[in-house]
Amino acid sequence: MNNKIKTNDIYKTVIKNCVLIIAFTIVFGAFGYFYAQHKQSTVYSTTQNVIINHSYNGESANDEVQADLNLTKTYKEVIESDDIIKEAREYLPSKLQKKYSVKDIARMTSAQVIPATTMIEISTNASSASTSAKLTNAVVRAAEKEVPSKIPSGSIKSVSKSTKNDAKSITSPSRKKYTVLGLAVGFLLGMVISFSITTWTKLI
Repeated sequence: MNNKIKTNDIYKTVIKNCVLIIAFTIVFGAFGYFYAQHKQSTVYSTTQNVIINHSYNGESANDEVQADLNLTKTYKEVIESDDIIKEAREYLPSKLQKKYSVKDIARMTSAQVIPATTMIEISTNASSASTSAKLTNAVVRAAEKEVPSKIPSGSIKSVSKSTKNDAKSITSPSRKKYTVLGLAVGFLLGMVISFSITTWTKLI
């Protein structure tokens, strides 16, 4: 009879612990989901490639290519410079000029060297696809104009023009990631609390 009572007690304890763990898991998972949803925002990123514009001819072609490869970092820094950004702002519609300062555009713009090439990737992030495309085109246009005056014999050329259809949306934070994180935290916390309660009641 005592064994049966002990078995029932163990069974009840296990059930209670499982319910507690499941409850914590669900609550924290839901919290993670709704927190991410509340904080979630979407930005649009448009990317455009420019290439160092030299015609590599003759015996010195390989040396010229290598020289340009060595200068790609310099081109990147020039493209991200305040002079280029100021010029780019002048190419924007007046509505966007009023909305964004030079600092704003600089913060929204980035340039990356494509490894082992003489190409540089220019991208901008904005709250709309249309704005992102206009910013990217403006920065590229400014770079094409200003780079020759910044780098001796330097010149870049756009590979293509950006449109709002080229923009990619980036939404963060991820509801899925925060939900999974919430579930994991809730599960672990539920286990710890249920184990602590069981241990405490048995000691008492």
